[in-house]
This record gives sequence, structure tokens and C-alpha cells, in this order.
Amino acid sequence: MTTPKRPVLAGNSHAGVYVLDLLLEVWRRDDILVIAAPETKRHDWQPSLAARAAELEVPCLVPARVNDDDVVQAVADHQADLLLSVYYTQIFSAPLLEAITGARLNFHPALLPKHRGTAPLIWAIAEGDTMAGLSVHEITLGVDTGDLLWQRVLPIHPEDTGYSLQMKAAALARATAAELIRCLVQGRPLPPPQRQTGTATHHTSRDPQLNQIDWDQPAAKVRNIVRALAHPLPGAYMTVGSRRIGVEWVEPRPTRTASRSPGMVEYDSSGSPTIWSADAPVAIEAIRFEGELLSGSTLRKLGVQEGDFAS
Repeated sequence: MTTPKRPVLAGNSHAGVYVLDLLLEVWRRDDILVIAAPETKRHDWQPSLAARAAELEVPCLVPARVNDDDVVQAVADHQADLLLSVYYTQIFSAPLLEAITGARLNFHPALLPKHRGTAPLIWAIAEGDTMAGLSVHEITLGVDTGDLLWQRVLPIHPEDTGYSLQMKAAALARATAAELIRCLVQGRPLPPPQRQTGTATHHTSRDPQLNQIDWDQPAAKVRNIVRALAHPLPGAYMTVGSRRIGVEWVEPRPTRTASRSPGMVEYDSSGSPTIWSADAPVAIEAIRFEGELLSGSTLRKLGVQEGDFAS
């Protein structure tokens, strides 16, 4: 296999920055073209690929719409013979893909075909998965539907948050990209593409938002959603009366008492709060209010009384 000479990296977040650094170990900066996600799509906890490219003096585009004619022309003018899409946030059109003369590969942090689309690691935790992963697949006109070249498994620890799992997945993406680049540089063939198998699931930005806690769900589900969104991600929250209160960490509690209505607030003898879910009380161990991380017991000081209802 001929080593590509003019790679394009379309990327985002830690994984995109890691792969850019790897590319620069092989290619000159003027031989690389970066396409970074718009800054409006980047959360505060994510590094900017555009800023990293500027720091390293690598040519970089930050298009609002990646498939506009001027972007397609820029890729064609670059004489691109490799496209690596690493957590990029837009879907590529046929004209843009056709402007790449070599391999077109996407890094997606999920065990495809499960969790296609947006926020796969968040959904993996929220849905109670015990395994996440990384899939490297050929880019097609579908959303994460191409044949697989690599698939790496990443266990989800019961204490993992969305952020900690993001960091583990980014490290896995870096290691897999290094293996891919070694194949390209040494002229070794890439793994033979394999069709995706299994039950497909798909998430989009139009899916119902997880952030506001639904206490009609089971306690285990509430815990998973809270940890999936914990700081520095945007966080889960509840409303009690007119107060919006971030929920940073919870733990289900066993009970022998009769079930209460979901959302009902109780305090134990030490003043620690629980809120009833569909099947059990959930201890509120940490909250976030007006940007400050606080103990769950602070709820009473905020005016949340026994018998109040959270929604």
C-alpha cells in the first residue's frame, strides 16, 4: 500500500488533537489539512483542534458547513489522498468524499452498529452498558454505517463518568491511530473491511434531552444519567419549586418501607436527603448550585423541605 502524501484530518476534542500530533510525526505541516469543528460545537472541557492547528502552523479550515463548494474545492486543491475523521461533528457529502483519492476512515467511540450518531459514550453510560469501544470504519453516505477495519473494546467502570470515559476513549483513539499510521508508513495493508453486525441504535441532537432528571425512572437509570453528565459536562438537574439544582452524584438506597411517589424528598436522621425514583430512594450525595459543588445535605439550607417534589 502506497503511503499517503496529503492527509486531511477532520476532527474535534481530545482525540482530534491527539491524532494531529501523530500525523505531524510523519508528515510536514504543509502537507496536512485540518478541518476543525466550529467552536460553537465545542464544550468548555474540550480542547480546540483549530487552536492546536494554529499553534503548530498547520493549515486549517473551520467551516460552518463542511460540504460547501469552497470547502470541497479546498480539499481538491490540497490533492488529498487520505481522510481521517476523528469525532468530527458533520456528515460528509458525496462531492467532498470524491475529492479524496485514497482511504476515507472515521473514528467513532462506540461498538458499532450500537450507538451510531451523536454522544455515543454518554448514551452508553446512560443506558447501563458495561462496554464501550472504538470503531474505525470506512466513510459512506450513511451515519456511521461503513464497513469496519478496527474495533476496540473499552470497559465501562461503575464509577466512570461521561468525562472519564471520554478521556479513556481518546487515549484508545490515539493508540489505534498510531497503529493505522504505522500501517500506512510501512506500506502494510489495512485490515480487511468487515460488515457491521448486530442490532443498530442511533442517536441524534433531536433525541429527548437527558439533563432534566425524570424521577419516574428506576434508581439505577437515574444514577447512570447523573454520572454520564457529571462535571465538567453540562450536568443533570432537577427543579424543586422555582429552584433549578444541579445533581452531581447519587446512589440508590435499599428500602423496606412502602414506596413513595417518584420525586418525593425525604431526609434521614442525619439530615441527608433522598429522592424517590420509580423503584427506590436515591441518596443525593452531591449537588451543584450557582456553579458551586456542594454536599447533598445542603438541599435543606436551599429551602428544599421533606415532602417537596423534585421534577
